Amino acid sequence: EVSFLYSASLQLLPSASLDSSSFLCVRGTFDGMAVLWQEACKGNATSSSVTTLRGHLGAIFSARLFFDASTLVTASDDRSVRLWATPRCPMQLAGSAADTAENPWTCISVMRGHGSRVWDATLVPLRGQGMATFGVASACEDSIVRVFSLDGKLLRELQGHQTRGVRCLAV
Repeated sequence: EVSFLYSASLQLLPSASLDSSSFLCVRGTFDGMAVLWQEACKGNATSSSVTTLRGHLGAIFSARLFFDASTLVTASDDRSVRLWATPRCPMQLAGSAADTAENPWTCISVMRGHGSRVWDATLVPLRGQGMATFGVASACEDSIVRVFSLDGKLLRELQGHQTRGVRCLAV
């Protein structure tokens, strides 16, 4: 399968949990797919697997892995952000228990309400909500940073940028 690469994230997986030296790479494609490629090495043997996540209707501009590669956030040209998780995800996310041998990833929530393309998205700690509470922040072409709960509810809009959009986030 050939597709134009728009974004990528690479994460080394903890060898204790996989009993090998392993890494996971996710790439966002022009045609709205997040493609995860895992390479595991043990001794002289290597194995690799590819998983494709579908759901976005436009190019994926940002794909970020979190929590030992058990959680993924994608941002897209279709004006949405998606939160994906595996059963290994340390956060108690509704629906993350679904697991198949072929594809352990589940789309947990879709964050909508952006006025134009979403360039970037990341997990952020939510203040005053406890140690283990996170949200998702998104950077949009409409110059607004939005913060969502993990179930997709809009919590806050941060306005004030006077440029051609917010392109990236760092937390």
